[in-house]
Amino acid sequence: MAKKASRAFKSDEKGDRDRSGRFLPGHSQPGPGRPPGTALDYRAIVEQKAKEAQFSLEDAVWSITQSLLTAAQQGDGLAAKLVLDRLCGKDVDQVRVTEVADPLTEEDRARRVQEILGRIAARKQKREGRRAAQARSRAAGVSDS
Repeated sequence: MAKKASRAFKSDEKGDRDRSGRFLPGHSQPGPGRPPGTALDYRAIVEQKAKEAQFSLEDAVWSITQSLLTAAQQGDGLAAKLVLDRLCGKDVDQVRVTEVADPLTEEDRARRVQEILGRIAARKQKREGRRAAQARSRAAGVSDS
């Protein structure tokens, strides 16, 4: 019975590379990248630069917070999500569906897709109508001047 050839190739003193020079699984060589403990402290850098420029980070953060709150109150969904995620914490509940109680037939699925596409088309038509009306009112305002 023939012995299996070893994957290790003695190209280095530890023998943790294969014949093509790639590291074998479980090798002891460190990976690429920044060595541990040498990461930049971006917060300290920004604080130092703001201090040099006599810029108040606290005022800037408060201004941004006020803008986000105002946008959220005016219906901006992304702003509302950001505010609520930061103030209340992100929602970690997940819903897992393990089985479908009443699967749709192909006809029901096709009907629902057509309903959705119809709603999308109606919204698009409504949006285009509003834009056309705005363009007409702008044009009327320009011609009256």
